[in-house]
Amino acid sequence: DKDGPSHREISILTMGMVAHNGLLRSGELLALEVRDVKWLSTTSCRIFIRSSKENQFGLPEEVDYGLYAELCGLTCLHDYWVKYMVNTWPRDPPLFTHNPSIMGSPAMSKPMFIKGFRRLLNLARIPALQFSGHSFRAGGATDLYHGKCRPFVLQLQGRWKSDTFWIYVRDRPHIRQEEVGKAFARMTL
Repeated sequence: DKDGPSHREISILTMGMVAHNGLLRSGELLALEVRDVKWLSTTSCRIFIRSSKENQFGLPEEVDYGLYAELCGLTCLHDYWVKYMVNTWPRDPPLFTHNPSIMGSPAMSKPMFIKGFRRLLNLARIPALQFSGHSFRAGGATDLYHGKCRPFVLQLQGRWKSDTFWIYVRDRPHIRQEEVGKAFARMTL
């Protein structure tokens, strides 16, 4: 619109970029608090995921972010952090809220995030019908793979404990079929 993006739109766009580049699940993203982001420099940070379905023992996991490209999740997160989060210390509010410009605003819900991101996709004339919260993980894995990321680095970044990460790489149906078959074979043994 003519006044520029709203606080909520900035928050939703930042969430999408962070989820995509960090291969995060929407539940991991929505559970983040300000304390979960540790800035190592202006060009890198570490995100602590306190709870993930990947970790059966409840131990936190880490995702390292670097400045991969001119426009990436880190750039968006840093701008968001400077604009909205710097003044929240020492409290530990949710990282992404209904309205980041209002202190104490409740955490953004998954339906609100998905609906908001679909709206932004539609505004950009990108079909949003196929989009879901899991699209960030698959899209990020696909982009990393097609960007010539080595498979073991992709597996490490996505915190996959096995080779099932191939399921998320799109545009490679023969690899995906083969890997899905292997994964299901292991599950039935």
